[in-house]
Amino acid sequence: MNWNDPAVWSMIIAATALVLSQFPPIREMLKHAHIKINVPELFQLFHSLGNTNIILFLDILNDGGKTVTINRFLCCVVDENGNSWVLPAQSYIAKQPIGQTGDSFPEFPVGQIVLKPGDRWYERTHFYQMWTETNEEKSSKIILDIRNDITSKLPSENGSWIEAEPGLVKNAIDFFEQNFNLHKGNYSLLLVALSEDNQPISVRGYQFTLYENHVKTLRSYVEEYKYGGGIYFPIQDPMKFLWIRVKLIRDQKQVEKVFEKIKNKID
Repeated sequence: MNWNDPAVWSMIIAATALVLSQFPPIREMLKHAHIKINVPELFQLFHSLGNTNIILFLDILNDGGKTVTINRFLCCVVDENGNSWVLPAQSYIAKQPIGQTGDSFPEFPVGQIVLKPGDRWYERTHFYQMWTETNEEKSSKIILDIRNDITSKLPSENGSWIEAEPGLVKNAIDFFEQNFNLHKGNYSLLLVALSEDNQPISVRGYQFTLYENHVKTLRSYVEEYKYGGGIYFPIQDPMKFLWIRVKLIRDQKQVEKVFEKIKNKID
């Protein structure tokens, strides 16, 4: 082959162009998948018979160059001793109420979240861990027993609150004590987006503090159990709805260090 022959170089250039034409444009190859996660400064913290629940406004933006599929989204809480609570996003709350009273906001299951470049998912999201089968059976019995007992005593003669039998209330309080494990102290809160193969797409870290009054408020739910509050209808005292302040962890290495402690709990 005569490398000085222009015809040879023409053939090489043509062949190279043919090969490169089979690949996407360079600008497409350089694009990558990336999402940005943000939450407001406050989130709502409560529990159901001791089972920790968190509601927060979750803002997910696809600011990368590829479509992103989020198979699961987790809110992971870790205390200073390494104890952790892995709370999956179970539902999101409707933006508009239903019914004439306007006080009922339905919840819808969180499925896969598919975001094209530039898309945003912004919802009030409810995170909690499902009961184990054993605790599901126990909690269902507690709810049914107290509801049936109170209902059987309706209506009350003087319009006062009806109390469930002390033994049934004790069962509910004992169950709460077995499951409630939040305490005073500092916590990390990680928001984790997982892909279809259960790999983290993005991890965003925050910090918050629970004070003694927060813990006392959460524990005070049991005071309403005898009336059915926190059992088969929501707690009625608005002062018991906790809003907790979070602060962004700007050091991503610190976030990754916390995530390493809990990633084996993500199945």
